[in-house]
Amino acid sequence: APTTAPTPTPTTPAAAPFTAAATPTIAGTARVGFTLSARAGVWTPWPTFSYAWLRDGVVIAGQTGVTYRVQAGDAGSRISVTVTGTKTGYATQALTSAELQVPAASTPTPTPTPAPTTPAPTPT
Repeated sequence: APTTAPTPTPTTPAAAPFTAAATPTIAGTARVGFTLSARAGVWTPWPTFSYAWLRDGVVIAGQTGVTYRVQAGDAGSRISVTVTGTKTGYATQALTSAELQVPAASTPTPTPTPAPTTPAPTPT
């Protein structure tokens, strides 16, 4: 009986790592109402980037743009961003920035109401 050689299983070449991938940074002021911007840094080769903003290390739902407006709920938290680089033929890589501390909301000191300086007229 004729024997058949086993059919080789095609293998996908291993995805190459990026030759350079910078840890992202955040530009802007970490205060409620201000906008922060993710800076991906220099990657080689240049990939397509995606972003995920984090509050205290947890992804903030729906916040996937290059910018993030600091919300009242962020007061007292730490904000960071994960930048993910993807390119055909390369291993997807995700790097997270250092965290920025958003100051806790301060309670304004109430302004005292001044006492009247002229006496009220007395009825006669």
